[in-house]
Amino acid sequence: MKPNIFNLKNQIVEDLSKKLHNEIDNLFIEGLKKKGFEFSDRYEIEDFVKQNCRCEDNPNTKERIYYVFNIPFFLHNYEITISNL
Repeated sequence: MKPNIFNLKNQIVEDLSKKLHNEIDNLFIEGLKKKGFEFSDRYEIEDFVKQNCRCEDNPNTKERIYYVFNIPFFLHNYEITISNL
């Protein structure tokens, strides 16, 4: 039985999306660590971020700047370019 190509493509996109989000999360946490913040678990990070961080999104440049206590610590350029391999 041949696999459904549509389902296969969706699964690949979903897997890549999860990996990308995990990588962004890790870079975000690393940015906080470079500012001197350490956390014991994800719950502590989540509480800290909710209380002390904010994000400014600029859709024209496709950039988000994340701040902790109004100090920038992470720049996320989310413009996506796709090229043929």
